Amino acid sequence: MEFTGIDEVELAGLEARVRELQDLFGKRDVSSLSTNMLVGAEIAVAEKRIGALEQDVSCTGGEKERKEAERYQNLVAGYMVQNETRLTASERAQYGSFLAKDFFTREDFDELDQFYGSAYERLSERGQSEMSLRVWQGIREGEYQFTDLPSRIREKEMERLFGMLSDPHQIPDNLKQIPEKDREEFLAAYQSGDSGRAAQILNRDSFKENVSISTNLEEKEKAANRKSEELDGIGEATEAEKSSTPVELTSNRQSQLSELSI
Repeated sequence: MEFTGIDEVELAGLEARVRELQDLFGKRDVSSLSTNMLVGAEIAVAEKRIGALEQDVSCTGGEKERKEAERYQNLVAGYMVQNETRLTASERAQYGSFLAKDFFTREDFDELDQFYGSAYERLSERGQSEMSLRVWQGIREGEYQFTDLPSRIREKEMERLFGMLSDPHQIPDNLKQIPEKDREEFLAAYQSGDSGRAAQILNRDSFKENVSISTNLEEKEKAANRKSEELDGIGEATEAEKSSTPVELTSNRQSQLSELSI
């Protein structure tokens, strides 16, 4: 049975926590911990996750690669959430739930409207890019049109797009694919204060196919390459770690993870 480096960290931490709780109460049988439901529940959850990790080892190659990719994406998303230091804890949790989606649907509108009306302005540029990507991907997936979006989301997205199109020398490559006529019509409508007309223009396929097709590509690629190298280093156990106890191993790995930043 072989685990990846990241799995080893999580597995060691879970096993150490289970032993700690069981030793604390002088018991080894979870069912006998009825006098302390919270402790019993924590042990049960940890043991369930340990079983899931062990089961992952038996997955086929393709299935295992998919799970590893998902775990990597979740880890990166976790660091992205932590970097949004201007958000409250509850807002970071909400932002994390948005990052877990590939695109938004109409079912997300109420929650998105609330977020755009409160926390959105305090997101970093990268954070706003991630939100915009999912808004426009929902349009590309046929979930809704731009004009179907709640007013606050429309306003923020139009403001953001206007800023990117205003300087013809700084237009991102993907937005250069939008016909100049469409760009000029949107700029003119938005600048004149006709937000309804501007929103209607953004329903056009030329915008749907080219706005926020990714976050800043060069920055994202560099960040992904850097993160991959750092995580590869975490995934490789050193000789010293191989002889460490599970608790020591977990401590070492958590120290490495806390030093990463996006």
